[in-house]
Amino acid sequence: MNILSVILLLVSLTGPVGTESCLVIQKRSITINGDTSLGGFSCDYEISGVNDTLYFDNLPFSPYSFTIPVEAFRCGNFLLNRDFRSTLKADEYPKVTVQVQSLEEKDKGLLTGCIKLLLVGKYKTLDDVEFCQSFANGRQVLTADFVFYASEFKLEPPKKLGGLVTTSDKMNISVSLVLDHSPHQSPCLSN
Repeated sequence: MNILSVILLLVSLTGPVGTESCLVIQKRSITINGDTSLGGFSCDYEISGVNDTLYFDNLPFSPYSFTIPVEAFRCGNFLLNRDFRSTLKADEYPKVTVQVQSLEEKDKGLLTGCIKLLLVGKYKTLDDVEFCQSFANGRQVLTADFVFYASEFKLEPPKKLGGLVTTSDKMNISVSLVLDHSPHQSPCLSN
């Protein structure tokens, strides 16, 4: 067998070079919505300008992960910010980690994945989280909405005025990933 045959055999076994499935994420935002006995609250985190690449094919071996400083969440005013940070024990656990462990396309415009949250030193795995693809301002956006309960992480939501103002255990989380689709280049090509 000559050297050309060996190279062709290796290429056919490894698949075409540079065809890994991936998403280039330009902007991430997370919103946590909850209810109190006096009304709702919303805490946001957003970061843009730092590109991340999520490779579908490598997720089982190298999951896509990002860390959020608890101090970076904004809840509308300093009192809500303080209560939110206190609830998440920011002094002891200053970061929240989100890890996408699997992601696959189920239908056109719908991806399903498994997300692992690390919050206050405890892990929670969320299976079958649906990411819907849409377009906003000419950009492709993936959004996912899911629910988590503070009690699952043994968190005590703050109570005010001797327990007259209480916070619900249930929190709705919305994740939005703005994707880069530059027609000039293919950032997912293997080198």
